[in-house]
Amino acid sequence: MMTFSYHSCDADELLRPRSTNGNIKGIELEISDYNVRDTLQELINSNEVIDETNINRAGEKDYTIIAEDDGSVWVELVFKACNNRTLLQGVKMLSEAFDGKVDNNNETSCHIHLNNRHLRSRGIRKTDIMKATEFLFPILGAISGRQGDYQWAKPMISLNKNLFERCRSIDDLDSEDYRYHDDRYYGCNVTNSNTTEIRIFSNKYNFNYDYIKMYIETADFIIDLAEEMLGKSYHTNYELALEKTKEHFEKRKYKDIFERHDLGKFFLSPEEQRKRFYNQELEKFNREYAQFTRYHIEGISEENRYTTTNWMTFLRIIRNYYREEYGRIKFDINNFSYEEVFELMIKGMEEYISSL
Repeated sequence: MMTFSYHSCDADELLRPRSTNGNIKGIELEISDYNVRDTLQELINSNEVIDETNINRAGEKDYTIIAEDDGSVWVELVFKACNNRTLLQGVKMLSEAFDGKVDNNNETSCHIHLNNRHLRSRGIRKTDIMKATEFLFPILGAISGRQGDYQWAKPMISLNKNLFERCRSIDDLDSEDYRYHDDRYYGCNVTNSNTTEIRIFSNKYNFNYDYIKMYIETADFIIDLAEEMLGKSYHTNYELALEKTKEHFEKRKYKDIFERHDLGKFFLSPEEQRKRFYNQELEKFNREYAQFTRYHIEGISEENRYTTTNWMTFLRIIRNYYREEYGRIKFDINNFSYEEVFELMIKGMEEYISSL
């Protein structure tokens, strides 16, 4: 076996698709398990996979799959960009060949490259794909099998935020000059000129056909969601984005994967999501209030309560948790107590949550 070197000229030539506005995709399926070397050699011998030893046999199949070196794993199988039907023919072949023989680790990736010409033909920018991917990131992470390891496919927005919480930050990902365009190791890589790469998916499930088919179809959904949300705020139109997402992942054909990864938790009603978010905010605020009381108020004389350090800590807590939804909080800056302001905050938060 003589795999192509990473992005070699010969490999790039074999993988270069015809110029088209069509919805073609390229896929990269990594293998971290060296123990399937014999199986891969059999696929090369039968010209199902191409390396430097059988390069003259490329083009005999509907799909073209090459074996390429990759510094982060043992080897990478790269598909020439084509339509979904042809891609899935190759995926099915690999799934059957590697069935029960390969044991990839959590970092073994399945990368999907979208055709930027197709995106542009639909008025979609790379940034729009970035935003849609970030909205879906908790779900994509759940089905990827990475188990919290995102070294090569980082989220841009903290995964501690649920779908509703992410919307505020997603609306800030608007500029084509945004700093994430300089780093390819995000869940959505927008550094390439010809493709936008969805990196979050993995090959942890060892060429499982159902998972990879779902990933390919979900890449199409990311495009559709990006198109649906063109010119719209994710925060303002959260219900629309959630409903479209729910429709996609609740399809009958995904039932087993949906249940296996408990995806239902992502699709609480908008009201339930909002109430859950604000209740969590109230819980976190109460914890910080209690901590502030313990370290800055209890047992401290009145004249030592209002030091610069205490004052700055107090303002930081209020700044981090105050939202317009809670109503205006008024107090005399020259004559107030920390407890008074904190209790006003809690009252505003509780009243808002009760109104939801």
